[in-house]
Amino acid sequence: MKKQDTFLQTENRLAENQRLHRKLIPANIVIFLLAVVALVTLLFGPMLTVKVRMTGEFFSSVMENAMKQSSQNSTGSDGTGEGGSSEGGESTGGETGSGAEGQEEMAEMMNFVFRDVDFTFSLQVKPIEMFQAGMKEGTDGVRSYISKTIAGLVTGMEDLFEQIFPNFLVVGVSSVLEGITQDDLASVETEQFEEIVRLLADNKTEEAKSKFPQLAKTFASEQLDIALSDEELSQAADMFDQIVDKGIVDGEFKFISVISTMAGGSGEEGETKNPLEQITSAADEMDEETLNTMKMVFQLIPAIGIGIAALCWLFLALLSLLHIFIKNKKVAMWYVKLFGFLPCLLFFVAPTVAMAIAPQMAGESMAMLSSLSVNFMGMIAVSGVCYLLLWIVSIFWCFPIKRKIRALKRAA
Repeated sequence: MKKQDTFLQTENRLAENQRLHRKLIPANIVIFLLAVVALVTLLFGPMLTVKVRMTGEFFSSVMENAMKQSSQNSTGSDGTGEGGSSEGGESTGGETGSGAEGQEEMAEMMNFVFRDVDFTFSLQVKPIEMFQAGMKEGTDGVRSYISKTIAGLVTGMEDLFEQIFPNFLVVGVSSVLEGITQDDLASVETEQFEEIVRLLADNKTEEAKSKFPQLAKTFASEQLDIALSDEELSQAADMFDQIVDKGIVDGEFKFISVISTMAGGSGEEGETKNPLEQITSAADEMDEETLNTMKMVFQLIPAIGIGIAALCWLFLALLSLLHIFIKNKKVAMWYVKLFGFLPCLLFFVAPTVAMAIAPQMAGESMAMLSSLSVNFMGMIAVSGVCYLLLWIVSIFWCFPIKRKIRALKRAA
């Protein structure tokens, strides 16, 4: 009778053990799905999406900081800011004052031009593309990747300059009028020029040229309470025609071409090189030593930041799938718990914290960063969510079942 009871108890324990293992099958399916989703998003989704929101407040901070730096440089240099030579003291002091006044006017103008800006730059980085660029023979892959990234940023700048163009035209019209100051422009509206911007965006440059004079006349009358003379209207129209012509490249109007050309010349011999060309040609001008260093970075960042976590998720996906069909349904997850959050930590948490504390640590010279909204996100956040869900499944679903299985084993 005792042997029979022992046999029955053993059978009951085995039956209970099998029942508990079967309860882990749904959990293993969920773990498998979480691992696959995390793995796919890590390998093929954007490793990092950096979104930088720029507003009028940010550009105002930039100009304020530039003015402070310029003032410090002019007053801190011997024989220049303080009129070091007794013979040229008065003259030098006058030039410095005039220069400071001109810089202040420029800062006020730029504040007006960028006052309504609310624009977000977006940059995406994919680990597979970065790794492939780093693994190509030579440095051509790295150079091509950098050029492609810069081209994406320049394309985004087109939208930024389209936003500021109405204010830019207001400054252009006011420049042909005597006695108009930045204070006079502080409260003006720019709706008269929004139609012009739409026409230019649609590449209807001739129509925009024909409509501009009347819109400029309406703007001056309604916003500045000034009646443009025929001469002033002609000057404004000529100014606008020149602006449009500067923006036409290969038969297509681009706002960014206007700004960059006016800021740095046309790139012709004897003139300052176009800033846009300097940006887009940055990768071509990099030396081999710099490119080789970046090549190593392109290999290490995906390998360490993504590769280790991806291998852990792959291993977990395979094991969880295997344990669905074998007798033992328990799956070890410690390796994913240890390394699975590494991508989110490196590319989301760390840079977000760094951007939060950088303005305070950098001092007054970088205080403008506090008005710059930077978000680090992307599909990499999905792996972070999968990581958290894995902990929840482990603690509240798998662990209680595994604890009962261990208790049965000890009782045997």
